[in-house]
Amino acid sequence: MFSNEEIARNSGYWLDQIQNQIHYELKCYMEMKGFNRTALADDLGFTKGYISQVLNGNFNFSLHKLIDLSLAINKVPKIEFVEVSDEIKRMERNNCKIIDFNSTQKISSNNTGILMSQQFKYV
Repeated sequence: MFSNEEIARNSGYWLDQIQNQIHYELKCYMEMKGFNRTALADDLGFTKGYISQVLNGNFNFSLHKLIDLSLAINKVPKIEFVEVSDEIKRMERNNCKIIDFNSTQKISSNNTGILMSQQFKYV
């Protein structure tokens, strides 16, 4: 099991958090509009391949792409910078724990449709 400090200082954890959020926002937008992936890509002005990558969790977007994609679904991406020590305290208050560390596979979390890399397996 990893300490909250190890988690908070791991860049892979933060990448997962951002990827999960954009995935969730795209899925919600897609469902709200009744789109399949092709219609979503056409509506947003991105290629179907790129949208598929995002929805499959196989992407590492640039900041510019993140902003473009967010604005395309009428969302504003906000980045908040907090002290690592404050984040560790938040994790401890929320009883966050991660027990496994393997960055090679992707899994779907139950009932959310959100992909999360197995780099972080939550308990």
